[in-house]
Amino acid sequence: MESRQLQYFLAIASCGSMSKAAEILHISQPALSSALRNLEKEIGQKLFDRVGKKLVINENGRYLAEQARAAFNILNEAKRTIQDNEEKNRRSVRCSTNIPMGNVGAMISGFYEKHPGITISMGYANSPQFENRALDMELVSSVVKIDDENHIPLGKERILVVLPPDHDLADAQDIKLADLKDEPFLFSNPGEFRAIGEAMCQEAGFSPYVAMEMQLYSEIMSLVENGLGCCFAGEFTWLSGMENTYRFAAKQPSDVERHRYLYVRIPEHRTPTESTWTFINYLQDYADSLKRSV
Repeated sequence: MESRQLQYFLAIASCGSMSKAAEILHISQPALSSALRNLEKEIGQKLFDRVGKKLVINENGRYLAEQARAAFNILNEAKRTIQDNEEKNRRSVRCSTNIPMGNVGAMISGFYEKHPGITISMGYANSPQFENRALDMELVSSVVKIDDENHIPLGKERILVVLPPDHDLADAQDIKLADLKDEPFLFSNPGEFRAIGEAMCQEAGFSPYVAMEMQLYSEIMSLVENGLGCCFAGEFTWLSGMENTYRFAAKQPSDVERHRYLYVRIPEHRTPTESTWTFINYLQDYADSLKRSV
């Protein structure tokens, strides 16, 4: 049984006339009659009784019409729901991140001001928020330049050393990382960023004394502000907007330089939607606006 057969049947039931139904459906009357005969043959029962020149739906036909209308209502509702969901998907961006993006509240609110119709879902890739849902993009970093079509550059940032606001070198115009060899350092959990900081210290000729380890960069910045040690920070992934929250002195060491590249990575076999590209372009502009002068 095909949906077309049921549509033809409902048209006949509504019109009570083969000729009127054929006219509404824009098909020939013989073709409509043939479709009805095939439907009745498949069901094994007559659906209409002939009263003179009229077709009068019988009990079997009334039951089938009721069920057919219910079925079409379900299908139409499913179609509307699927279309609505697809539209929501086109207007939303699922983004995972392993790097902070400065003052993320200002970043996202600024995006919503410009693009109020797009929703951003952001979190970690293994978060339940993204369970069984395809990611649209990922924010990643690399100490080496990546040149492939799946990585879209956002920018390049320097790795700075951050001192407490009342440190003896806080106002110095030029500092060397080696000058901090006896200072306590605050590090994040083991990972790429921590490895960068440790390598910088090694190049400066010392192994850092790790006073504390913290998971969140905001916790580390709070400890630095209170004079409990120094840390390393990305010039805008860590420090952007922090001036309004914490007191610190960020410096570019003259003896050791490091930077890292920031990218949007598009997952394999994922084609960015228009909304995804809108968010990527916004992030590129946002990253460019956060470049610091130290």
